Amino acid sequence: MATNLQFIKSATASGGVSTLDISNCFSAKYDVYELFIPKVDTASNFYPSFRFLKASDGTADTTANYDSAALLLGATGLGEIRYTNQTSIINSFGFASTNDANNFGRVTIYNPFDSSSYTFINGQSVFVYSNLEGGKTIAVHKVAQSNSGIQLLFSNMTEVKASIYGVK
Repeated sequence: MATNLQFIKSATASGGVSTLDISNCFSAKYDVYELFIPKVDTASNFYPSFRFLKASDGTADTTANYDSAALLLGATGLGEIRYTNQTSIINSFGFASTNDANNFGRVTIYNPFDSSSYTFINGQSVFVYSNLEGGKTIAVHKVAQSNSGIQLLFSNMTEVKASIYGVK
């Protein structure tokens, strides 16, 4: 697979909001996308997550069709988290903490616009809680539908920056 990134869209939000929609960023032009979250500032601790926006009407798919698992690497060892039949992909960027001024996350999204395939995700993140920690996430959206965008879910987020790239 080539690794040439093509910028598609970026979004920012601030002021205590809990969601950020990045709409109309997926199309038939790419099969693989990269979502970068270089900055998350928060007023409370939470696990960042996301869900897809349906191409049919642009609304968030809130059905319980998301499964995910994460491997967390911390100063005290490894941790594992699994979620099934959820309404979003939980723990997609590790743990966001008020101690951390700059969480970093990258998520690769496979086939989000393809209406005949499930959408698969893998990601990695770096964050600070009590120590520098990292996480690796895998996930699946168990619905064969066309998705046009993504909805980032945050809890009392004071600032977030996100960008989507197509992979050629």
